[in-house]
Amino acid sequence: MTASAAIDHHESARPALIDVFRECAADYAWFYRNGWLEKADAVDCAQRHGELWGVANLYGQDAVQAEMAAAFTSAEPDDMSTGCAAQILRRWEMADPRDRWKWTGEAPPPEIVLALMPPPYCTPQSTADAFWHVVSLRDQARFKAFLADHPKDAPFLLKLMEG
Repeated sequence: MTASAAIDHHESARPALIDVFRECAADYAWFYRNGWLEKADAVDCAQRHGELWGVANLYGQDAVQAEMAAAFTSAEPDDMSTGCAAQILRRWEMADPRDRWKWTGEAPPPEIVLALMPPPYCTPQSTADAFWHVVSLRDQARFKAFLADHPKDAPFLLKLMEG
């Protein structure tokens, strides 16, 4: 065997750089799945390794992204191992048609929309009492200032005065 053939044989025996990167991405996905890293940090580290090792230059960024996507697709954390209450809540809400919309981007059910709408504005009794006190003072400037300070209440208060 010539020296050149020995080198070629030795090079072919080494795993391809993309295979090494695939294992690296899988390791970072494992770190995420087991609660050692946040997902964004794990993905950023895998990406950085792809850049430092030249994987992105050699195979292209799309290949790096594809390997990371494959590694992280099944990397959702195990609720019992991480104790992640947010993940448990997400699973519960995804299983309930009344709450599923919070995660899927679907429109919420009509009864939820109605429940989420703020109640109509109602003038507080204390504002009505203060209004009657200002009226009793018979000071037009104060009366106008009070109504200007209570724009939401002014229509209701003026109706009180009429009736």
